[in-house]
Amino acid sequence: MTGLARPLGLGVVAAIMISAAITTAVRYSLFTPLRESRIAAHGQVVAHRGPAPARFRVLVPMLLDGPIKIVSRRWPHEKAFERVYGSFHLAALSLLLIALVLQLSAWFPTEQALAGALMVASLIQLALRQQEFDLSSIPPDAVFAPHSLLEPTFVALTCVLAQQGSHGWLTILVTAAALNSEASAILPALYLAVVGIRRSSVKRAGMYAAVWLTVTAGLRMQLGGIDGAMTIRDVWQQNLQHLSIAAVNVSLFLGPLWIAALFGLRRAPAPARRAAWLMPPYLVAVATWGYWSDVRLLLGLYPLLVPLVLAAVFEPAPAHDEVLADHSRENDDLSMVRRV
Repeated sequence: MTGLARPLGLGVVAAIMISAAITTAVRYSLFTPLRESRIAAHGQVVAHRGPAPARFRVLVPMLLDGPIKIVSRRWPHEKAFERVYGSFHLAALSLLLIALVLQLSAWFPTEQALAGALMVASLIQLALRQQEFDLSSIPPDAVFAPHSLLEPTFVALTCVLAQQGSHGWLTILVTAAALNSEASAILPALYLAVVGIRRSSVKRAGMYAAVWLTVTAGLRMQLGGIDGAMTIRDVWQQNLQHLSIAAVNVSLFLGPLWIAALFGLRRAPAPARRAAWLMPPYLVAVATWGYWSDVRLLLGLYPLLVPLVLAAVFEPAPAHDEVLADHSRENDDLSMVRRV
């Protein structure tokens, strides 16, 4: 493959990814008949009431409530809500694509990383269809789920920060992700998968798990228990009634690239192969507690799947995992010398 004429700066990458996200963000923000439901659900989260688990997913509603009130001074509340959340949707989708480029660039050339991110940009709109036709992927009672757009970004950034050894930023990231949704429980294990199992990395992963558990338990203690949540039996009954819709939506989530991901598993970089083992328990959790037709619940898998898809087509950068392991071993040795 011919290389780029000159390296792409972060500004150029950001401009490309924002352009790729605009159409999906506009459709997801403005072309929905359930704006009143979104407004009501937002108000319930901000007021710390409403059914679990939405009551505990406070990050986005609490961050956006202030801007909505400010914008409401100029426009009616409904328009202010729509425009603030529209801006958030564009920012969240753009950040996801940028984070994917940064993640994939560790293992593939920039142009191939861009191709992987743009592939997600083209597919993600299928997961965000709402009330458009019978195969809509979003149930009416789950239309408000701003946390779902951040979950894959947290996964991709965890991969990036783990490879960079940015432990302070990782702690902040895990804290924010725990405020966003319970799906962030995967992040400590993902860190361990990316850097490999060593004594120092296990200690770090345990620290991140403790941070996540502290924030999650604090939310439950502050905001109440799981009262109001649907039981597993209720969720399964609804899922069994919509099996055909779920089958179509899961197939569309990645299309035939599910097959490419399987072929690329053996060729993928070692960190990506290890991270792929987190997908089965993730899918089991979604199958147990989630709506199967709402494939927004699977968005967090994109950063785990795309490296496998690219590895089926392109050759990953050689020896990256060995370099990362050597660097970590050097740090471990240096720590032992200092203790002596």
